[in-house]
Amino acid sequence: MYKSGTIASAANQFLTEAAMAVAFDEKSQTFTTGGKPIQTSIYRMFAGSKSVGTGTDEDGDIVDLNKSMTALFAKSAPNDARRN
Repeated sequence: MYKSGTIASAANQFLTEAAMAVAFDEKSQTFTTGGKPIQTSIYRMFAGSKSVGTGTDEDGDIVDLNKSMTALFAKSAPNDARRN
């Protein structure tokens, strides 16, 4: 969700409404500047309480959520690109 090398203090910088209005391309329904999509960095901190051992184990809640969504897409929308 953030550009490589972004530090936490430089992330979560929101665009102003005026900047978004100028950058909005109605045809493509995107926010662009100079012909390129505007990139914003969103940095999320996760609770240390979720760390197990070395902190590299997958979070059980996320594993369950992924399994649920995989099954939902397989059943309802097998060709939807978001299933990946």
